[in-house]
Amino acid sequence: MKRIKFLLPLILIFISLNSFAQIKTRESSQAYAGVGYSFVIFTNSNMTDSYPLFGSSGDFLKEVNLFGGIRASRSFALELSPSIIFSNSTNNKGFYYTSPAEFLASSINFYVPNTSSFLSLPVNIKAKYYPFTKDLISRVSNIYFGFEAGMTYVKEEFNNYIYSDNTMTGFIRSQTYSNSFWKPDFSISIG
Repeated sequence: MKRIKFLLPLILIFISLNSFAQIKTRESSQAYAGVGYSFVIFTNSNMTDSYPLFGSSGDFLKEVNLFGGIRASRSFALELSPSIIFSNSTNNKGFYYTSPAEFLASSINFYVPNTSSFLSLPVNIKAKYYPFTKDLISRVSNIYFGFEAGMTYVKEEFNNYIYSDNTMTGFIRSQTYSNSFWKPDFSISIG
């Protein structure tokens, strides 16, 4: 009896080492869904100054992405991809700015954002093309080229301290600016 208890695990290990994976391919469509989380880096210098990768408060721009789609064939998939991009940062670098109300007086003041918040809600439809799907066992079979387009809602709010210059000795006032708008959104991706 002891010998059987000892041999049984050895036989199971031997069988599992010699077994081969069975891949089942389907030609019909497959539905999928998922959630992603990422850090966002802006390429525009004004946005990077307002929302740096690592802000002085330790906060950074984040994105939570929900996606769901249908892989209609081996080579083509279509998905819906809504997401939310958000950040709250404090004590960012200052900048010189002439507000439209001050333009007539031709004074350029130094603005220092005390707090700034950013919210974006993009909703996109993405088409994916998988060019290497002849051999589904291959490591490159799930590489895709994608194009997505849609609309995004953007809302920003700044609470600025306004000084006469960058020495920040001549305090003028504190002012809050808020703006929200809809814009078209598109991107090209490889994954």
